[in-house]
Amino acid sequence: MCQYVKCANAGTCRQTNTSRCFTCDCPIGFSGAMCQNKEDILNTTNLCNFTTCYNGGSCAVYGNETYCYCPYTATGRWCEQLVSLNPCDGFACYNGGSCVSYNGSAQCICPPNTNGSKCEANYTTSNPCSFTTCYNGGSCAVYGNETYCYCPYPASGKYCEQLPSFNPCDMLQCYNGGSCVSYNGSAQCICNPNTSGSQCELNYTTSNPCNNITCYNGGSCAVYGNETYCYCPYPATGKFCEQLASFNPCDMLQCYNGGSCVSYNGSAQCICPPNTNGSKCEANYTTSNPCNFTTCYNGGSCAVYGNETYCYCPYPATGKYCQDLVSLNPCDMLQCYNGGSCVSYNGSAQCVCLENTTGFQCETNYTTSSPCDSWPCVAGGTCIATNDTFKCLCTSDRTGDLCEKYIASHPCASRPCLNNGHCFAVSNNTDFYCYCGYDRTGRFCEQEVVYDGCASSPCLNNGSCFATNDSYRCECPPSSTGFNCEYGQTLDLCSFSPCLNGGTCVNRGQSEVVCICPAYTSGKYCEQELNNSHVCQYEPCMNGGTCIANNDTFQCMCPSNTSGYLCQDYQNVTNLCNPSPCLNNGTCIQYDNSYKCYCPEKVTGENCQTNIQTQECPLDCTPGVCINISSPQIPYACLCNGTLSLNSCSSN
Repeated sequence: MCQYVKCANAGTCRQTNTSRCFTCDCPIGFSGAMCQNKEDILNTTNLCNFTTCYNGGSCAVYGNETYCYCPYTATGRWCEQLVSLNPCDGFACYNGGSCVSYNGSAQCICPPNTNGSKCEANYTTSNPCSFTTCYNGGSCAVYGNETYCYCPYPASGKYCEQLPSFNPCDMLQCYNGGSCVSYNGSAQCICNPNTSGSQCELNYTTSNPCNNITCYNGGSCAVYGNETYCYCPYPATGKFCEQLASFNPCDMLQCYNGGSCVSYNGSAQCICPPNTNGSKCEANYTTSNPCNFTTCYNGGSCAVYGNETYCYCPYPATGKYCQDLVSLNPCDMLQCYNGGSCVSYNGSAQCVCLENTTGFQCETNYTTSSPCDSWPCVAGGTCIATNDTFKCLCTSDRTGDLCEKYIASHPCASRPCLNNGHCFAVSNNTDFYCYCGYDRTGRFCEQEVVYDGCASSPCLNNGSCFATNDSYRCECPPSSTGFNCEYGQTLDLCSFSPCLNGGTCVNRGQSEVVCICPAYTSGKYCEQELNNSHVCQYEPCMNGGTCIANNDTFQCMCPSNTSGYLCQDYQNVTNLCNPSPCLNNGTCIQYDNSYKCYCPEKVTGENCQTNIQTQECPLDCTPGVCINISSPQIPYACLCNGTLSLNSCSSN
């Protein structure tokens, strides 16, 4: 604006955020909106009355000149300029990383294949594992930009730095005078005569051998010579009847419309074909509207996405089915200070202040502060405090108690801009310009602009687009993600570690996980601790076996490569990861009789055989850089010399 304005009498034009967009800073002896008035200062004792210091600056007189002493962060003749407080000015990011500032701190945004607080680790020129040390024989593996240590038994911890006791006899107690010996990492009890059992718990000279034997699942004990046996009812089997013969839960569940039944952990579930849904696939969307099975409350509308239905809720309804109502009291969002009371009217809130307090939130207390502390004068007006009140000295184009009105001759005095448009005076206050919002245009902001963010079909990979005000939202199918559904990847819900108390997480489709809980815990996420946990608290099962508590005794569920009452015996298992079937530097992990490949970034597939092409940033941020800021409404932005811009760096 100052390029079109010339202040009189050597005045200096300064751009402001007021309605005039500028102000003239006048030299001593001149005043007025354009410094056009000459003042008589020959008899003036304090020259600072004619000098304004901004941003908290203080005026001082030296000879016939006045000077402004500026606080930290302010500079300039009148302290009108603010020094940059950008934390990125002293923070270096390496390997092409970009610095962004947030809440007064600096952070490096690293390009692909780099990592570290300053992007100092470059994975394209070095192995990420060179920055990670795995102890006690642990091996390093890379997943994405993260490194992990895979630890051999008995090492544990993030870096395999922890070692438990190496004596297996610490975990085995031998009764009736038996002695424990360890061999090849396992423990065994050597029993005295007339005693037997894996822990020498059977004493045949003093008791019935069956008193020391537990037969599970309804089995009964019998003695033959010095040995005891369990006779097991159907479907139990095993030495102690601890195993149950296979039982298919799908025999009891019927799936309709071509659905397929699968069993997992003793329960059955129907896998439904496309366009069907329900616990038994009983809803067929090819012959009926899926929304017929969904009720949306409080004026909500039903929409279908894939095999799922969703309710879109009008304000103030919320919840999956719009069943909840948000509070409609505007005073819930407004706090009144100094004893002020909030009242609501026509959907808006207002504070009613006590005597000697004022302000939008009654934040100004005249008994403890100056009435000018709240800056009551607007549009560049100067506040003058007098006892318990104040007066506003307005600029030449303003009037009113708070300088809130234009003078009658001002082009914006008639409020010509409609629909919340902002009026600015132009052409030496002979005309006006209306600055309109995103949804309005025209000289008076009188024309409505209809914005359709979905017109260009921005959602990729069969994503569904929904227009929202001045933006849009993409609903992605299960096989893709990203703001525009541009990334094709599978979401691993187990990566969020939902299982508590040492539970093992297993993915069950795209939207559900199952937690396999250790002994002494229960619940969907293993969040409940059971009262009979004491029998497993010393972890009697060896070689990775899982202890299952049963009243006052326990049972060991052994991995596929071990057997025995305590999983103490090893079996030969083929190593499916030697040689590794994983391509493109994928990491192979064996699970019983199968394996899984963990792929690095930009690689996918069962054996990491497919390369993923990452979509490039769509903005031209020259001379800055374009970054992905992971916002659901604004996915990309330009980083221009430490400052974020939504479109380009040309205006910075």
